[in-house]
Amino acid sequence: VCRVHDPLIMLNDVKFMERNNPIADKFHILTREDSVSASQLKPNAIEQARVACINLLGGDLEYASIPWFWSDQYELKLQMVGFSADGEESVVRGDKSTNKFAVFHLKEGRVVAVDAVNNSKAFMLGKRLYGKSVDAKLLADESVELKAFLK
Repeated sequence: VCRVHDPLIMLNDVKFMERNNPIADKFHILTREDSVSASQLKPNAIEQARVACINLLGGDLEYASIPWFWSDQYELKLQMVGFSADGEESVVRGDKSTNKFAVFHLKEGRVVAVDAVNNSKAFMLGKRLYGKSVDAKLLADESVELKAFLK
């Protein structure tokens, strides 16, 4: 949810209301449709709706979620958090030849994105590591548990 200017509230990613809906018109709510499936957007939609409701009731929250995505491509489960283009250094954890690995993207030693392939554990911990400083050499070492970087 993005508060552009009072009393405008914008809802992105999911079509919440049909156009010309009197409720949407009353609150100046804009909607946008995407080609992404609803199941992929459900957690994002729920969080945006929560923030929108609080703001409609007089709150002043800003929606600032870390972007994350997933896609099943045949035998590959792709899960991403952040934007890899924001990184200056990439660290591979795992073996690409086994189709189970993660690429951590760092900027100034901080995790700014994670691209995981068939590695949900790295993805989930990567979401928690987002923004944290890590040692690139230790991050590449699979004998070091990812949880160790959360401390």
